[in-house]
Amino acid sequence: MQPSCLLCGRHPHYRHNICQACLLDLPWAQPSIVNQTLGYTYSVCALDYLPPINGLIKQFKHQRNLAAGRLLAFSLSQTISSALLEQQMYRPQLLIPVPLHSTRLRQRGFNQAEFIAQGLSKDLHIPMCKSLCRRLGDQSPLQGQNRRQRLRHMQGVFEVNTKEVSSRLHSIAIIDDVTTTGATAQALSSCLQSAWPGPLHIQLWCLARTPAPKTQLEW
Repeated sequence: MQPSCLLCGRHPHYRHNICQACLLDLPWAQPSIVNQTLGYTYSVCALDYLPPINGLIKQFKHQRNLAAGRLLAFSLSQTISSALLEQQMYRPQLLIPVPLHSTRLRQRGFNQAEFIAQGLSKDLHIPMCKSLCRRLGDQSPLQGQNRRQRLRHMQGVFEVNTKEVSSRLHSIAIIDDVTTTGATAQALSSCLQSAWPGPLHIQLWCLARTPAPKTQLEW
């Protein structure tokens, strides 16, 4: 028997736990590609962090609901595939999941960014490397902090493994679950740029973007 849609539960899933109707009704980010001046050239986000996406991400991240994770990763893969096909963005040579500190990794049991990156690597045929960067500290959650506070909070958080650095690499995509101010990606980008022997083009790929205040969606 074909599994039902993870969101509505009424229809057989179309692919990766979601039916065609619910897939079309998701709060797709518009625009999905945003130019940046934060150390990375642009961010690509599939969805807005609104219902039902915020609930799915929480289930995936904190309850290890991998079915929700596959649905979310599929949404991002679809967005990236379309953008590459339409030549709206560069194809990176390597995918880098935002690392978790070892303490948080033990608590959670997995790195959600790594899970997403693995799915993207398989779908898009782009290699992933989880050993290029590491997180030096287990920072407290950034919720409720403004951009300046987040940037200060993220100073010196990441370290690049120089053994993995290669001058043949000049294009990387950082993979994360949610972006709000871009402070995490900016800190990681700055760390990578400082360690690199030549020019490095960096993108940020995320499942969801926190929308502007007071944005609402009925679901």
